[in-house]
Amino acid sequence: VDLKAGETGVLSVDLAADDLRVAFSTEGGESGVVSLTSNRVQLRFARQLGPVLWIEFSPDGERVAAASLDGTLRVCNAGDGRELVTLRNESEPAGLVRWDASGKRLLSSTSNMVFEKFDRGSSNDVFVWNADSGALLRRLHGHTGAIRSIECSRDGRRVLTSSSDGTARMWDADTGVELWSTRAPGDTGSRARFSLSETSVAFAYDPGVLLLDARTGTVLHTLPNAGERRVADVDFSPDESLILAVSQDGVARVFQTSDGACVAVYREHGKIPFGRFCGAGERIACLGGNAVHVWRCGARTLPITLAERGDMRAPEALVRADLDAHGAFAVTASAEGCVRLWEVDGPSSASSVVSRGAHVVCASFDPGGERMAVVRVDGSCEIRSGSLWTSADSRSAPSAVLTCARFSSSGKLVCAGAEDGRLWL
Repeated sequence: VDLKAGETGVLSVDLAADDLRVAFSTEGGESGVVSLTSNRVQLRFARQLGPVLWIEFSPDGERVAAASLDGTLRVCNAGDGRELVTLRNESEPAGLVRWDASGKRLLSSTSNMVFEKFDRGSSNDVFVWNADSGALLRRLHGHTGAIRSIECSRDGRRVLTSSSDGTARMWDADTGVELWSTRAPGDTGSRARFSLSETSVAFAYDPGVLLLDARTGTVLHTLPNAGERRVADVDFSPDESLILAVSQDGVARVFQTSDGACVAVYREHGKIPFGRFCGAGERIACLGGNAVHVWRCGARTLPITLAERGDMRAPEALVRADLDAHGAFAVTASAEGCVRLWEVDGPSSASSVVSRGAHVVCASFDPGGERMAVVRVDGSCEIRSGSLWTSADSRSAPSAVLTCARFSSSGKLVCAGAEDGRLWL
């Protein structure tokens, strides 16, 4: 599918859970919904005065929320385009919007954590809105620095935020009352995230991690040597017995949640933007410098051993990387446009070159781990499948300069946005 969605570059896309509609927004203030049954723009929302930085379907797919740099947050009917409510935030830019799990409330902040060039917000608050009436329910006030992360509990009753002011805070979403606030040593904060059970919180700061009780904010353990520079990402193992912390100084560390003990350290990669536990937690994967590092976790009792899995180094600096849902394969894309596939369980660390070409805007696996997509700025898209990803289907978006791409939740569609306002599926 190739259709003209807007006159300016596409900034954000979201695919409905039914795989029949795509919501889009552009730098020129346009937004709307594309029908994939008719392959046409089904409806356009009223044009906004500034770039629409974020657009997202509600959990039931019946509404769309769009956040704009002009300070408005609009909720529209996804069926007929009617504007249901307009939420205005005192002329502050609406940089990010999130639905809670119930679809009854929206959370927004003026900070934009995706497009830094549009991050012009001066407010450090998080706003909770009634998605039906547009009423501002709560203004979560307390942070004195830019918001770095927002998470909502699955039951919608708690909101977890972190800020550059060095604090992580938990709020009652119904009353707006601050349940607790915990300050990191050194007064600098990064990301905060819930564990899977939502009983614990990992709060990254410069240059460590605090393990917090999600109910009280009590510091259970301080992990002060998670890195000599800012901790870029943290992750819990599925059984919550371990925390992985990766930092910008090229160090990955694994800690036990029971006592905060550091049980594994890996050094000598470049800057690490992310790290993840894979599968049931038996593997750890980090992207660093020109390599994807995958380790195999040993027994859960001390000492844990991480046998480095081949140090899968590529000769080019990497700009994209992803692992499949099973942690068995990795795909990487270099700054030079070379895409490589790595078999994590293979007998050696050798990689196979999938393709070479223009700059890669997306190299990822679908949520189910059945397909792999490589999308390039020149409009080419390659979909691979099969046991060793050898079955390939190549498509092209002629004369398109692609800017973003993502899989649908079902993994059956890839949607890409172009610099000229077109959408490709």
